[in-house]
Amino acid sequence: GSNQNLGFDGTPSPTGITGTIVTCPKYEADGKTLSPLAGQAVIPNLMPGRYGVVATPGADRIARGEEWLQTNTLDGQKAHDSFLRVGEPSFFQEYGPAGYHVSIGFANPAIINARQKYVCNGTDPNVTGSNCTNSVTGTVTTERMSRTPDERLYSSGDNRSFAFTQCYVSLGDADGEDFAFTKCDSDGQFTLSGLPDGDWRITIFDQWNDMLVDGLSTPVRLGGGATTDLGQIAMNQWQANIYTKSFLDLNNNGIQDANEPGLSLVSTNIRFRDGSYSNFNNTDLQGNAGFNEIFPLFSWYVVEGYSTRYKSTGAHVVYDAGGPADGTPCGPSATPPTARCGNSGIGAMMANTAEQVSVPANLRVPGAKYCDTADCLPGDRFTGGSTGRIDPPFWFGTEGWQGFSGQNSFIEFGKKPYAAGETGGIFGEVIYASTRPFDDPTLLLHTSWTPDVPGVTVNLYKEGTAPDGSVSLTLIDTTKTSSWDDWAQGFRSDGMPNMNCPGQGAA
Repeated sequence: GSNQNLGFDGTPSPTGITGTIVTCPKYEADGKTLSPLAGQAVIPNLMPGRYGVVATPGADRIARGEEWLQTNTLDGQKAHDSFLRVGEPSFFQEYGPAGYHVSIGFANPAIINARQKYVCNGTDPNVTGSNCTNSVTGTVTTERMSRTPDERLYSSGDNRSFAFTQCYVSLGDADGEDFAFTKCDSDGQFTLSGLPDGDWRITIFDQWNDMLVDGLSTPVRLGGGATTDLGQIAMNQWQANIYTKSFLDLNNNGIQDANEPGLSLVSTNIRFRDGSYSNFNNTDLQGNAGFNEIFPLFSWYVVEGYSTRYKSTGAHVVYDAGGPADGTPCGPSATPPTARCGNSGIGAMMANTAEQVSVPANLRVPGAKYCDTADCLPGDRFTGGSTGRIDPPFWFGTEGWQGFSGQNSFIEFGKKPYAAGETGGIFGEVIYASTRPFDDPTLLLHTSWTPDVPGVTVNLYKEGTAPDGSVSLTLIDTTKTSSWDDWAQGFRSDGMPNMNCPGQGAA
């Protein structure tokens, strides 16, 4: 009868959905008394560990045409991380007063825009406006940080670095409600019209919660029925991006030339140093496999782009040096003067490919060609000066990579078919099978969370026939599974450490 659990909009809320935690309803059991617990949820009896909490508006809301956009994130993406210890209390306290372990906010564009007419006619209870004939426009770009100790910030020049997400723009009172909302177009441009005179606040966020909001806003003063162009509004990205390509390298130069097609369905993955997986992907029909929202570990990932169909001809690698992006005004002649930037095509408006600190020759990748310009075009003298290089062929096409917030890096894997009668070697891994997803061991695969085991001896035998007719085994070769730590602490044949930084000695 009248004893229903009602949602915020007064409709009955779903109950008993398997695998779903439903937030507390708007009203108490009598259907009339407002509940102080509305919107809250408690998840008991969890194992200690790291959890990602995702809140999703109910399907019934979506079916009614409602649109709810998540406004906050912990450090990028939809999920909010929550770390629980043994005996975790029912509240979270890190610095300051205790609170919820996770708080997730949403905005409804229809509700925001419905306020505008009441603001303009003076009937809104919170904000009063007049002369609602003003407009504001602008372009959302990426804010780029410089290499330390340089603390200067730069706009990327356009929106292509954020092309993987949709940006949202909301305008309102500096300390109160918002009353105008719009979505950017594909170039990151936006316009809001019919706005009142006054000093207002613009907040920008995005579809995948990759733009850093956290109280950041842009002030704007409107008046006189004018259109105010804010120009470029640069937004920080929480996480890092790496863009890869696998292509058929017809001339074996490690660079994709105009006549060389991309290779589709090449497995391209990112691993942690222990061999467990961070991200999975396959190349598309043009050979591209991009990764956005990669957490900046301040340490190494391993990017692998190998295929049993092809062998490696080399890899074109370009890292982001920070500072002004290629194609933007830069250098001592810019106004104001800035750090240098490159003029590459691969990093245009995405990365700075002018090398700020050159790697000494004795620390460079053995056999790699360090390019004058990051595109490594024909005629390059390979004297260095850019962040682009061509690495020599590796058996299985792996590259170590570090990325920082808002940076874009690029790897293009060159490949070609094996020649008739040519073998490609044997590649495998030894996995720490902490979990077994299948009862049948022949169906087992490498689950993403399980690491590899270093230092395991693996022998290769040739089968033969013994004098008694039984199968004999002859040892052909032996190896050990690789170890990131062993390699990082090891030395090259010339006595130079495998991994070191400029200024680090050989000892």
